[in-house]
Amino acid sequence: MTNIKTIIEQYLSVFKTEQQRLKQLKSLVKESQNDNELVSREEYVGHITASGFVISTCRKKILLLRHKKLDLYLQPGGHFQPGDQSPLDVAWRKIREETGLNNLDYLPYHFNDEVPIDIDSHQIRGSHGERNHFHHDFRYLFLCNCEEDIKINNEKFYEFKWDDINELMRLQTFTSLKEKIDKTLSEEFRPKIFFDRLTKALKIDEQFNTIVVTHLLPDVLVFLRTINKLSNLLAVFPKPKSIDRNILEEAKTHFTIYETNRESLQKTSIVSDLIKKANGKVILLDIGGYFAPMVNNIAKIFPDKLIGVIEDTENGHQKYEQTSSIQLPIYSVARSPLKDNEDFLVGQSVLFSADAILREVGKLIQYLDCSVFGFGKIGSSIAHHLLLRNVKVAVYDKDPIRRMAAANRLCKIPERKYIINNSDVIFCATGGQVLDIQDFRALKPGCVVFSVTSSDDEMDLRHIEAEYHSDNITEHVTRYSSFSNHFYLVNKGNAVNFIHKAALGNFIHIVRGEMLYAIKVLLQGINKPGIQEISAEQRCELANLWLRTFADEPTTLRKFNVTGI
Repeated sequence: MTNIKTIIEQYLSVFKTEQQRLKQLKSLVKESQNDNELVSREEYVGHITASGFVISTCRKKILLLRHKKLDLYLQPGGHFQPGDQSPLDVAWRKIREETGLNNLDYLPYHFNDEVPIDIDSHQIRGSHGERNHFHHDFRYLFLCNCEEDIKINNEKFYEFKWDDINELMRLQTFTSLKEKIDKTLSEEFRPKIFFDRLTKALKIDEQFNTIVVTHLLPDVLVFLRTINKLSNLLAVFPKPKSIDRNILEEAKTHFTIYETNRESLQKTSIVSDLIKKANGKVILLDIGGYFAPMVNNIAKIFPDKLIGVIEDTENGHQKYEQTSSIQLPIYSVARSPLKDNEDFLVGQSVLFSADAILREVGKLIQYLDCSVFGFGKIGSSIAHHLLLRNVKVAVYDKDPIRRMAAANRLCKIPERKYIINNSDVIFCATGGQVLDIQDFRALKPGCVVFSVTSSDDEMDLRHIEAEYHSDNITEHVTRYSSFSNHFYLVNKGNAVNFIHKAALGNFIHIVRGEMLYAIKVLLQGINKPGIQEISAEQRCELANLWLRTFADEPTTLRKFNVTGI
């Protein structure tokens, strides 16, 4: 049986203010010999029960059953029986037995599915030989659609009804649920629901390990917790130039964090040591090709352990392309059509941050000559959003087909030298070190340079400090001056949008979902070495799940009017 003491401890780690409320239950756990004693209905000090709140997404109401014994309307639920392995098992079973519903969607509040949304202690009057006792009810939340008919157990219940949630909250035993149900049905909770549903759909039962490189920003914790739920997450390597310190401190309480940069990671044996100690298969999740220089060597050392890499970004994709004779499968989501949505929003967030930074130094972007190096997904998005502001933007890309596409979008497509010599603002979106010392010398005096990724990916800055005098104009803008010219470098050449947290909404989760889907494919063991992608059919499955969670269902759930009960 699931360890009930652990469930209670994890519950209280989330609902820290309920220590006093569960004082009686904690005492019961302390005095009980084992979990079987805790759930036995023969224990008249009290015992644990379980129940489920069933909410209809189309009716916008909650299901209640009128008990013959109690003559009260309550949610389905009851006692443990032999074979039940956890309170959640009991809730599932009682709903099926008492309502006939089978097609339900469980909404876990915690990353441990067994942790309920609420625990309620209430006294039960004895009858039919039972003494007065307490029920400590573990409550779980479920969604259902309107396609299934209710078939109640007529021996136990008079009738059922779909009741308004507001009315339910008038009863004392349900008042603690107000904020919890509100949060669970809110937009804030959608990412967790998405990853819970994806985890269930993937049906990954195999034991394996992961090592993750990631931006450590607010939207990543739900993803890391999902990876940790699917696998044994050995280590997280946050990209040093995209770390939210508050998120870092929280992540340290859940995961093993190594704060190191790309160069140090490649010069040490940290990754090899982690794989060596790991029990079973290992998958690397990468951003920016951190593992590319070492992956072949590690694959040779641990041919039966390291089974593949999953790469997120275009510049990382390019780094793996440049790795000769790749020894293992590299699944890339960088060029997936699902990532187009994220890349479009990245371009928008880059322009938002650039505009804010320019205003700090007294410049208005709509009056400046702006240029974009690189007309890939992000570069084309930057150009698109500049054009929406009536900024006539110049574009240069080495690929003539992309230059033609830029011209079709009404962008100017001058020669590269013209952009260097005449631009007030340059956005670097190539991932291929587009600017070097020769280019910096030729920049128009006062030019402001932005990057959409790490400085070492977009620029060769090795000689800047030796040739130019630098002054920090603002927190994020550095002026570089020499006898011949001066220019401004934003965020030390790193991604400008990370200054403002680079919020990408819910579209970031579909890309991370594709990375999780690639894990499943890797574990199937039918992969060949080299760069590859998941199938179009698998992407459609992901897109449908995303639409259901973030587009269709929230529109319905907003009608519940739970907030402010």
